[in-house]
Amino acid sequence: MKKRNVIAGALVPALWCGGAYGQATQNAVTEAEDAYGFVNGDESVGIYDESSVRGFDLEAAGNYRFNGRYFVKSSGVSSLFIENTTVRIGLNTFGVNFPGPSGVVDYRLRGPGPDAENLFTAGRGDFGGIYLEALLQHGAADRSYSYAGGARFEAGAENYQGGTQDSWLLAGTFRRSFGRGAVQLFVGEYDYDRDGKFVVKTDGTFLPGEIERGQFLMPHDMRETGQRRVVGLLTDAQLSTAWSASASAYFSQEDPNRKVTQVFGLADPEALADTTLIVTPAQRATAWSGEVEIGHAVKREDVEQHINLVGRARISRNRFGGGEAFDLGSTPFGERPEVADDYTVTGAANLRDEIDQFGLGIAYHLKAWKRLQLSAGLMRVDYEKRFTGPLGESANTSKPWTYNIGTAYRITGSVELYGSYSRGIEEAGTAPANAANRNAVLNAVIATQREAGFRYHLKGGMSLIVAGFDTRKPYAGLNPDSNIYGLIGTVKHRGIEASLSGPLMDGLNVVLGGVLTDAKLSDDNGTLDRRPVAVPSYRAVAYANYALPGMEGLSLDAGLEAVGKAYASSRIVAGDQLRTPARVTVDVGARYTMPVAGTNVTMRAQLLNVFNDFSWVVSGAETFDYNKPRQLRLLVTAAF
Repeated sequence: MKKRNVIAGALVPALWCGGAYGQATQNAVTEAEDAYGFVNGDESVGIYDESSVRGFDLEAAGNYRFNGRYFVKSSGVSSLFIENTTVRIGLNTFGVNFPGPSGVVDYRLRGPGPDAENLFTAGRGDFGGIYLEALLQHGAADRSYSYAGGARFEAGAENYQGGTQDSWLLAGTFRRSFGRGAVQLFVGEYDYDRDGKFVVKTDGTFLPGEIERGQFLMPHDMRETGQRRVVGLLTDAQLSTAWSASASAYFSQEDPNRKVTQVFGLADPEALADTTLIVTPAQRATAWSGEVEIGHAVKREDVEQHINLVGRARISRNRFGGGEAFDLGSTPFGERPEVADDYTVTGAANLRDEIDQFGLGIAYHLKAWKRLQLSAGLMRVDYEKRFTGPLGESANTSKPWTYNIGTAYRITGSVELYGSYSRGIEEAGTAPANAANRNAVLNAVIATQREAGFRYHLKGGMSLIVAGFDTRKPYAGLNPDSNIYGLIGTVKHRGIEASLSGPLMDGLNVVLGGVLTDAKLSDDNGTLDRRPVAVPSYRAVAYANYALPGMEGLSLDAGLEAVGKAYASSRIVAGDQLRTPARVTVDVGARYTMPVAGTNVTMRAQLLNVFNDFSWVVSGAETFDYNKPRQLRLLVTAAF
């Protein structure tokens, strides 16, 4: 048996699995303001999500907010203290201080009112198993305080690859008002014990063949265990009619005791798969972040201005490495390898990554004459990233100016034109273990985005948004000739996006959207003739929710997602790159609320991927995972 040291998560991306469950009463279609991306409980709608906005990964960029305030995320979040999640891009970033060029993921904390109900939910996992959730929430009649919190337990739940998971979660939030001030605290602790997952790697000239989904293809004793935890505190104070102050601080930590990933390597479509099991010992990713803001507001007749002085801080400490890769031999692709050895890792996490980032800036927001909006910001950032490995410590520093400006003007009562430009700092990462310069720390990069568009307010409350965008930043990838990982060029994503949402007719709400993306790579001379990996050429979605007339409490819903081809390899063969085919998935569902023994009970059923479409989805690391097969989701929520 062969084994070799690897960097945790460097060969393949980390795959998070865990309950994203919510309550049967939550409805994303009826509450979404646009089609850019909205999550309510375990239901999501829109053309974007946290991992893909205009072809970029916001999790990598780190553009997160809690109630609009700066937050650095290492762990997950929970619907027990999160009301909903909105992807903000383009026009809906106006009013946000220093939005990232790639967009913003904005978490809205729960703040229940006096009529809030306690909720008990029981459900069937997507592929089996059960979970139970209790959410207790209440708000004072005078709005002086509110709380929401509870627990969730999941047992025997299967994932789409046939693995199982047991987990529990405790989380909640509490808000208290003090005269002109308020404070809100939230906390979450998540503990999991689950099977690992596998991915597929080819030589870049062909796609893997179709295999039966839902089979567990890993050693049975290769469980992943760990915890995620998050704590946050937000404070607000109205100092006078014109002056206000706020502060926020967060602790976020991902703390896996062991990670397991299996890689099936294919050198030929007809050949056996070379199987590798990657096991990493206890790792830890911790982030402290916070923001202080002093605001001044001037409101005169129909002109409203806000000037905000903002200070931000981020301290990240990551401990990783020490993993081992075990050669499991060759096996027919799609079959579980016969293994009996002990795959215990003897080493420990031996690499350190430290990031210190501080910023001071000023933001300005204007609304005037019910026609004009202006949003601008300027910030000086001091960024330092240090990496400590077997050869000692290396560091990269950057002190850029970041800025943004956007303006919107309502030319008629229903038509609004807008345009914006932003420049921000983002991380580029470290070289993976399969690179010639493994563990090298790359400099932080500067990203820019230009966009212009319009919004049209239709009668009845519907809204149409159409925009064109141009996003650019240095691109980190493998040089196919030297196998050196670094900034090999500049990536440019140009495209057009559209969103149409709102009530189409009485009882019928729709969310329709689409984006066309032209992604290109170029070097300083503009001669790098390659396309970035894992960026689909288009994405289109259509969701509808219909409350049936004459049948109170019953609604039907459906969703369609169409995704275009995406480049699957950086390797050029016969003048072209390998691409995944386009795919279409369809979901249907129903929701019914009825009184039972004085309690409202909501039943929710969804059939996802109705036609059981099979597709290989490529990652930025040029590995493949199949999409989820047809699945049935059942939820029952009692409100009391």
